[in-house]
Amino acid sequence: PRERGQLEPYLVYRFMAGDSLVIADDEAVIREILDRLVTENRDESFSTVTAYREVMNRVAADAGAQAPQARWFIDPFDYALVMRAANDGPRKRRKDMLAIFRSQGFDAIQSVGGYIHLATGNHEILHRTMIYAPAVEPTPTRYRLAARMLNFPNDETWNWHRWIPRELASATNFRWKTQDAFEYSETLVDAIAGSEGFFDDLLSSIEIDPNGPQIDVRSEFVRHLGQDVTVLSDYVYPITPKSERMLVAIAVSDEQAVRRTVKKALVTDPDARQIDVGQYTIWEILDQEDESGPDLDLDLDGIDPIGSAPFEEEEDSPEDEKILRNSAITVAH
Repeated sequence: PRERGQLEPYLVYRFMAGDSLVIADDEAVIREILDRLVTENRDESFSTVTAYREVMNRVAADAGAQAPQARWFIDPFDYALVMRAANDGPRKRRKDMLAIFRSQGFDAIQSVGGYIHLATGNHEILHRTMIYAPAVEPTPTRYRLAARMLNFPNDETWNWHRWIPRELASATNFRWKTQDAFEYSETLVDAIAGSEGFFDDLLSSIEIDPNGPQIDVRSEFVRHLGQDVTVLSDYVYPITPKSERMLVAIAVSDEQAVRRTVKKALVTDPDARQIDVGQYTIWEILDQEDESGPDLDLDLDGIDPIGSAPFEEEEDSPEDEKILRNSAITVAH
């Protein structure tokens, strides 16, 4: 049945052909698929798409003889366009984040896909995922503009950190050239702000504004960042819309220097509260307009193949751009 304001009813088409049950919401699409199944017309099949072949060949090589129960594939930018069209196009008065990411070189990510295995004997669920993003420039950075921050080096000595607790919803650890990523983010920040030079002006203001923290962000903070990044999530019970908690930990090369910088940045912040735990200091930052808990609007689990578009258009309002309304920061060990 039609919903309020819906002009056309929602239609579903389905057919059986041999061992295939096919379901679609578009008549032209399902007629074409039926024709391909019946006539064995394989011209311009999915297997001829280079991005698809690269992804599937890579995960198949690792899986060996183990057949997957599911396989999936997405062209992230085209998928985002489809989802935008399905939701009546870009919303008014919002930044076109999809266009911004594309202009900053992130469209080098041509596809994402993989294999999913259920009940392998050693795993309840085992997935192998491949991101196909071939180099677009013959340089060490491979990509252009802000996309150059996509540099995640391998580490032969990788192990989970012993401080990570057992009871978690998710745990992710990776290597990232954070210092390079900071510098390469300049053009992305400028594009989002809609003003060339905004990035440098912001850093200069943080350093010289007499009413600010007066921190040289590059020398007092960024240069001490390491490449080891850990992201954890869990939930507070009972489950509510505010239950999710997230922790991000980045290795630093000089604990005392970073601790001084964090204190310098927050000691005069009216929203920050100092909590001493032994020899360590935790800085708790609360949004005075919302003390009910963190409002996380950040998806770190990758692209949802059947959910919302991977790139949402952001509101221009500064309040809507807050990822963590409430947070806590410390430097330790």
